[in-house]
Amino acid sequence: MELAFDAERARVELSGSLPERLRAWSEQWQLPWLLRTAAIALAFIIVTPFLIRLFCFFVLAPLAIRRAAIRLRMPDGRGVAIAPAAPSATSVAVRLNPGEELLVRQDYLQTSSHAGAKGTQWFLDWTKPVTSLATGLTFLTRIRGDGEVTTVSAVRDGLAEVTTLTLPEGASCVLQPRALAAVAQPIRRRLRITRHWRLGSLNAWLTLQLRYLVFHGPARLVLKGGRGVRVERAEQGRVFGQDQLVGFSADLAYAVTRTETFWPYFFGREQLLKDRVMAGEGVLIVEEAPLTVRRGEVRRGIEGMIDAGMKVFGM
Repeated sequence: MELAFDAERARVELSGSLPERLRAWSEQWQLPWLLRTAAIALAFIIVTPFLIRLFCFFVLAPLAIRRAAIRLRMPDGRGVAIAPAAPSATSVAVRLNPGEELLVRQDYLQTSSHAGAKGTQWFLDWTKPVTSLATGLTFLTRIRGDGEVTTVSAVRDGLAEVTTLTLPEGASCVLQPRALAAVAQPIRRRLRITRHWRLGSLNAWLTLQLRYLVFHGPARLVLKGGRGVRVERAEQGRVFGQDQLVGFSADLAYAVTRTETFWPYFFGREQLLKDRVMAGEGVLIVEEAPLTVRRGEVRRGIEGMIDAGMKVFGM
């Protein structure tokens, strides 16, 4: 039997037609089995990401959102309510009250009074030099003078807008210093910034922010952002993209939630988890278009690692 099979194969190789030779070659190398195996492997590779997304959406995400939210307890209790800021604009005018000074970034100082006393402050907060260096809050222009008016505007970024958030006495808010363009503060009572770590919180790890910087009043903060910054009341709770977060009132609870719609996430158009603040009387501070300065692209490589590190440390 084997001799007859070998003879037939030899005949095909010597004098057989092209289709016969191809069929013999495919049988010799088990081509049908290889093709079936490759097809199954390809189907598995294609389906696996969608199976993972199904598992994440219906199993992992519901487990994550049941975890306790992040709550920053202030030493002075709940604190004073913060009023929403006016809509952002290309520039804001800051008039100094008696006993106040203004610290402003160099690239956000558009015009200032000729009579005001000016100087340089190397760091926004001398007790946090690394944070000041990492967020560009160094070599700030210090302006003093009762009633002096300074116009704060993005001199080099044509897509940035600014708005003023007032922190009254006893008020506090979580804020990423990268969004700070200027601060008006009492001369004899500098802006107080406290650090709060949440290493044991699953929500902190899911949002990739383990440290939170809390700014305490009294102060007026000039905030900047791509295409503007919006300060709105939390009311019944707010859901937003992780890149949009600038800050929130310190008395609000902060956590993650599952994206609202399944199919955009299933086909890779939306991320699985979004940030949220719980219902409350505080305010949420979000950047309108955080990727405008990057032309809508998320930075990768070393720059992406730096961005991730900055977020971990609340900067």
